[in-house]
Amino acid sequence: MKLKLLLLVCLLVSTLTIQAQRNCGSMDHLHNLLEKDHSLEKRMLSIEKATQQFINNPQKAVNGIITIPVVVHVVYRTSTENISTAQVNSQIAILNEDFRRLNSDATSQ
Repeated sequence: MKLKLLLLVCLLVSTLTIQAQRNCGSMDHLHNLLEKDHSLEKRMLSIEKATQQFINNPQKAVNGIITIPVVVHVVYRTSTENISTAQVNSQIAILNEDFRRLNSDATSQ
């Protein structure tokens, strides 16, 4: 009986170890997309080229404010763990101050 239990535990541990070592599926998904849409690789390379050109451009400074749409997902189990819309808005306001360097602890760098 003890031998069977020991074998069962070893089998379960080895199965869990094998499952935990599975690679991320994002590259498999990308390869599937590339097989289905042959123009996708060309579009991706075009985006990479435009990005490199932007990075290499010495006059890439942005003048003005850039608005980035933001979606906030609040994940909770019970209603006591939930946070209010005011708390979310407060955090977004703090992020905006930080990115605009308007916060009180901003450095000159």
